This record gives sequence, C-alpha cells and structure tokens, in this order.
Amino acid sequence: MKPVYFILFTLLFMVGTPGCKKELGSCPDALEYFNINGVDATVYSTFGSNGFDQQLYTNDSADIKNYYINCNYKVAYYSDNSLSFPSLFMNSAYALSCPENGYNGSEEGLESVTVLTKNDFSSSFPAGDTINSIVMATDGFNNYMPLNQYVSNNGQVIRYTSVNIKLSEKPDNLSVPHGFTIIFKLKNGETYTVHTPEVYFY
Repeated sequence: MKPVYFILFTLLFMVGTPGCKKELGSCPDALEYFNINGVDATVYSTFGSNGFDQQLYTNDSADIKNYYINCNYKVAYYSDNSLSFPSLFMNSAYALSCPENGYNGSEEGLESVTVLTKNDFSSSFPAGDTINSIVMATDGFNNYMPLNQYVSNNGQVIRYTSVNIKLSEKPDNLSVPHGFTIIFKLKNGETYTVHTPEVYFY
C-alpha cells in the first residue's frame, strides 16, 4: 500500500486541495502588451576592466569590436484581458514560468530604424550620412543580424523592449570621436530620436 500513499501524497503536493489552490500560488495577472512612448540609448564596451560590460561616456575609448549601443524602449504595459495562470506547485520556486508583462509585444510595429553618423565616419559615410548598411542589431534573444532584418522581423509586432546595435566596420579616422543619431519610426507614425555620446575607436 505504500506506493499508493506515496502517489496520493505526490498528487496532493502538486495540485493541492480544491479549496486552497489560490493560496498554493498562482501567477499574478500579466499585462499582455506594451506601448512605446520613448527610447533611451546607452553605449557599452563588452568585457571592461572589471570583467563586465562597461558603460562609455563622452571621449572614452573602445575597441570597435566590443562597442555596442543598447536602446531601451520606454514602455507602458496594458491588456485587453489580463490573465492569470495557476501554478502546479506549492512553492513558487517550483512553479512553471509565469508570463511577464508585455509578453505579446507591442502592436505598434517598426516602420524603420535609421542610424546617422555625427562625424565623417569614412570616405563612404560623411558626417550626417545614413550608415544602416554597416549596422547589426539583436533583441538579445537572437544572434546579431543586419539592421533591416531586425526591422522586418518586428514590422508587425515589436517583440522585446530593447535592441542592441553594433557596427561591422571601423571608421577611417580614428583621431576624432564618433557618435550616432538613431531614429525609430513606428507604423503608427510615432518617431523617437536618440543620440549617443561621442567616443574614440581603436
């Protein structure tokens, strides 16, 4: 009979009694979507002196291979119908993953992302020129891809609240610092512009 008792105990542990399922732990209501109302940009160098990504400021220096721009969408979460998902386990530490706010992305969609160089980047890209052709992007859950592919992937729904951007080429002129202007245009007509600090590349 011991195996039978063990099975019954295990089922009660996982499912709980009918009257106390809520107390056993359930996922909080998750707001399905996010609305973008701005963008912030911070520049980093991977593997700084402390072994972690190091934030860069005006006139700092960085290896172009380690340089990237982290753009975070400023968002407000909302939901047409907030949903809650009951946990199967008594302790939340053992619970199945709960959905996070914004798990269905932003319905606004990306129309375009344009990256402009502030200074002369090379003979091919003078000051004020668009450098999209040498820009790579990732949402953090995929490998870096050409910027136009990132825009296409997020044209209907913007999946995540941030994007990292890096350059595939080094500037010709290393004696001057370089900064960039990034313009995000959403399909609802909203446009957001961010500027990066100017740093030296090597």
